[in-house]
Amino acid sequence: MALRWSTATGGLLLTATLLGVGCAQGSGSHSHTEPPSVVVLGAVETVALATPPVETPSLETASVEGVVAAEPAPIVAAPVEVRPPAEGDHLGARTLARISYPWRTQLPGWEIVFLPASPSLRGLTVPADKRIEIYVRATDTDASLARVVAHELGHATDVTLNDSLDRARWRAARGVDPARPWWPEAGVSDFATVGGDFAEVFAVWQTGVASLSTVADQPTDEQLALLAHLVS
Repeated sequence: MALRWSTATGGLLLTATLLGVGCAQGSGSHSHTEPPSVVVLGAVETVALATPPVETPSLETASVEGVVAAEPAPIVAAPVEVRPPAEGDHLGARTLARISYPWRTQLPGWEIVFLPASPSLRGLTVPADKRIEIYVRATDTDASLARVVAHELGHATDVTLNDSLDRARWRAARGVDPARPWWPEAGVSDFATVGGDFAEVFAVWQTGVASLSTVADQPTDEQLALLAHLVS
């Protein structure tokens, strides 16, 4: 699913698409070379939220659980904060232990927080705040949450570390049509974008799950090595 800010006649409008992922556009222009304010993997419904955003609906898929990305603001040093789930059984710590990527050093100032379950969101990445939120359900395990965290980190590394040349290199390596958007447009699933493919392959790299990307096949060893290079 995707969320983004658009400059509408009445001011800023945050649009979100649930389960099916997509980005509803406002009346303002949108450059496909720049990331949307927020990108979420999710459903098919579209909701409009008044500014500023407080809650953003997210994704729900058979095996993936939600992911969001947004355009990063200038890096501002901030302490990394990791809160355990509301249930407080150290599930958050066990989940992060499954992630080998050194995100604290590679994404300075970013934080990952575990929050109580949301009826619509599974995960949310807000680059402007350097924050990833993971919404914990009663049925979650450290393995299921690690899949969400890894996809979110894929978006976070993309908006923080990749430039246009890196993205062109990834697109070529994955054999994706140049016309395929990097960021979700209206009604387009995150899994059907190149940015979503990048996040999915990041999740494959970190957790061993199968990619849900619909723009390319499961990643090869060479493509996994390229991703590791791009986020190093």
